[in-house]
Amino acid sequence: MTNSPDQKSNTRVAIIEDHRLIANLLAEFIGDQPGFEVVAVGHDGSEAAELCQGAAPDLIVLDISLPGASGLEVIEALQACAPKPKILIYTAHISRPVMEAALRMGVEGMLEKSAPFDCFLPLLARVRDGMPGFGPEASRLVRDIVRVGTRRPELRVNEIAVLRKTLEGLPAKVIAADVGLSVSMVYRIVADIRTRCQVRSPQDLLNLAARHGILIKSEAPPPRESAL
Repeated sequence: MTNSPDQKSNTRVAIIEDHRLIANLLAEFIGDQPGFEVVAVGHDGSEAAELCQGAAPDLIVLDISLPGASGLEVIEALQACAPKPKILIYTAHISRPVMEAALRMGVEGMLEKSAPFDCFLPLLARVRDGMPGFGPEASRLVRDIVRVGTRRPELRVNEIAVLRKTLEGLPAKVIAADVGLSVSMVYRIVADIRTRCQVRSPQDLLNLAARHGILIKSEAPPPRESAL
C-alpha cells in the first residue's frame, strides 16, 4: 500500500470486502491517492467491527454481502464507535430495503459495483468531506425513497441475525444461544418474519435474504429442523 508522505493529514481507510482480489485492488488504488491511507483490510463481517475498532479508520469502504455478518449488521455494530467512521457502501447487491436501512443508520454513501469505476474516487472524496455520495443506481433509489417517503426497514438487525443462522440450518436452540435470545423469542421472530414478509416458500426465503445482503452459499432450501 502506497501512502502520502504526510501521514498526519491522511484519511484513514478500512476496506471490508470478502472478494480478496477486489479488496486488494481497492487497497492499492486508495493507498495511491494523495490524502488517503489504508489502515485495515478485512474479509469477514463477524470480524469487521473489532478490526475497525482496532484500526480506528476515519472512513470504511464496506460490502453488504459478507460471510459471518452482513454489512448492515456491521454498520449496526459500529454505531458504538466514537468517533463513528464515515461509511461508503460498495456493493453488487443494491436494493430499496438495503438503501432505506443504510440511510436510517447514517451511511454517507453507496456505490453499486456495476457503476463505472470512475465514480469511485469522487464519491470517496465526498464521503471523506462529510457530503453524501451516491452512484447512479443508488441515487435513483434515494430519489425514489425521498419521493414516496421512507418506511420501516423490512427486517431489524436481530431478525437478520436469526434469518442468517436459520439459512445455515441451525436449530432454534442453537440460534437462541448464538444471538442471546430465548428459544421462544426465536420462534416469535420467525413467525413475525413469515407473516410480515409473506414468506410462503423456500424461494421467498432466499429472496428475502438476498434483499438484506445475506450471503447464501447454496440455493437449496434450509433443512427441515431449522427454525423456519
